Amino acid sequence: MLKDINIKYNIISKIIIAHIIIVCYLFNVFAVNAVWALRPITTGNDAEDKISYEIQRSLVLNNLRPAERPIAIFDSGKGGLSVLKEIEALLPNEDKIYVADTAYLPYGSKSKLAITRRVINIVNFFKFKDAKIIIVACGSAASMLNENIIETIDPPVLSYVKVAAQEAINATSNGKIGVIATKLTFLSGSYAEEITQLNPNFKVYTKALTTEVVELVENGQVDNIQKLRKLMEAELISLKKIGIDTLILGCSHYTFLTKSIKDIIGNDITIINPAKAVAKEVKRILQKEGFLTRKTNNAIPKVMTTSYSARFGKKAYDLIGLSLSVSVISNIKDAQNKLQHKIMIEKAIKSAA
Repeated sequence: MLKDINIKYNIISKIIIAHIIIVCYLFNVFAVNAVWALRPITTGNDAEDKISYEIQRSLVLNNLRPAERPIAIFDSGKGGLSVLKEIEALLPNEDKIYVADTAYLPYGSKSKLAITRRVINIVNFFKFKDAKIIIVACGSAASMLNENIIETIDPPVLSYVKVAAQEAINATSNGKIGVIATKLTFLSGSYAEEITQLNPNFKVYTKALTTEVVELVENGQVDNIQKLRKLMEAELISLKKIGIDTLILGCSHYTFLTKSIKDIIGNDITIINPAKAVAKEVKRILQKEGFLTRKTNNAIPKVMTTSYSARFGKKAYDLIGLSLSVSVISNIKDAQNKLQHKIMIEKAIKSAA
């Protein structure tokens, strides 16, 4: 009889546990839908002030699936596509969004204040898009990001400058490191600061190149060796005479000019192209955080330009050999307002959980 009572007790216990699980599941579904029903909706005639149904719904759902959030990359134009290419090769199943800020191209000739504001706006845009990591693939933009700014940003931010500096330190034998960069990066002294913080005994020599070099890449003229020699040869030869054994391509646009740079400077100097190292660091961070996607299908990277750019997709394909989904956005300036809506949704989800 005691045995029968124990059997009945076990059955009843299992039934109760099953009911609790079902109730918890239904509550979770109800909470998500309740938050969705109470979502903030903007109205008005200006399309840039509206948050679309699909974007808001994805925000709610992505909060439940952090590993499925996108990797975000940005540059002033096509330069950062070198980083996108390496990330795509290493992490093909991850969703990726890339912003080419063509409306403000080139960054290198702008003021520090103007680019700092622009970087913060784009970072907020990516936060609104629920990115799980942000890669600043532009040397000029990364040079404007100091530790105080980076520490205020969540998700993690990976700086092109920091990765390049570490790669150069690992590569140099004589401690003399050269950098070619934009005027803005040159004036910031960001590479010298990063390198000497890691090793005060190293010497860093930086040369600023004209914005015409960036324009050549944007226009797909990466094999125009005669024009490139005219624009870069004096600076490169000057660095070689100093005795550098390592050269950092301080602007991501320059990574597409590696062959021409080698033709000018020779093969005895190690050229640092940070794109591969950035991709490896992205994978390391996502693995550490447990944020690698579980999806098994390849995702086509989504590229957004901030102004109409004729044949951007075709020119991008010529540079990196990847088919991209390209669209134009004009709502970067409203990122702060949209981010506030996203934060409201997140708070509602947390309070309902």
